Amino acid sequence: AEDRIYVSMYDITFKDEYVGIAVGGSSYKGGVAYKTIDGGITWKEVFLPIGFQCKSISIVNDKICIVGSGGGIVISDDDGVTWTSITEAPTSTLFTIENIGENLIVAAGFYGVFLKSTDNGKTWHSSYTSDKNVCPTIEDLFFLDENIGYAAQRNRMVSKTVDGGKTWKQIMKDTISTTVNNLGVQFINEEIGFVVGKAANNVSAFYKTLDGGVTWSSLIADPNLTNELNTLFFFDENNGVVAGDESALAYTTDGGTNWIKVTPSNM
Repeated sequence: AEDRIYVSMYDITFKDEYVGIAVGGSSYKGGVAYKTIDGGITWKEVFLPIGFQCKSISIVNDKICIVGSGGGIVISDDDGVTWTSITEAPTSTLFTIENIGENLIVAAGFYGVFLKSTDNGKTWHSSYTSDKNVCPTIEDLFFLDENIGYAAQRNRMVSKTVDGGKTWKQIMKDTISTTVNNLGVQFINEEIGFVVGKAANNVSAFYKTLDGGVTWSSLIADPNLTNELNTLFFFDENNGVVAGDESALAYTTDGGTNWIKVTPSNM
């Protein structure tokens, strides 16, 4: 298994002389919890489907309660096997919002938080795009319909949901590097999709999949597009526009194989 780094532990509690849980987190993994059943001799990471960093843990009426960044609160009544969020909407910076159906709105952002409203924004329910125990910040969302959606995330991750955001699966694997970030995503259908972002500091990234994210090709190699790309809009599988830092604008007519950079005119 790939080692995860930059994790800090902040609190620990024991249910009895054998069972204990230590909690912490990082901006990359989100919340982290390790559990021992032998009094602290050995520890094993447990699944924690949250993006916020865990700051404190306590046992309340035989339930394990964790609180953390952004006002997040989760509770477990089975010694940490499953967790339930009781926070309707954490205080978190949001980077993207999309109307995906009648009265249906989704938004997402820091801590990997995913917010969904079914009453046109009057009330919201929160969850997290956690998969494989990592939950990077979401920079962009794109939904094909009310159920099928995609999230472009930091640490190069792209996630997909087929149940309207209840569960997510990685379709582009994450990396521990903090300089490789996906910032925009769009799919034409379930097979053809595009992602933009940065491959390194001041180096743009453009990815394309023709098989629903099973494989990705990195197509951009244009010396005129050296700055990170923040957003994209494709009209179909061939014609699209990207934009990014320092007024970077370019369009393609062949699905991203070639790009023509455009310089905005002055007023």
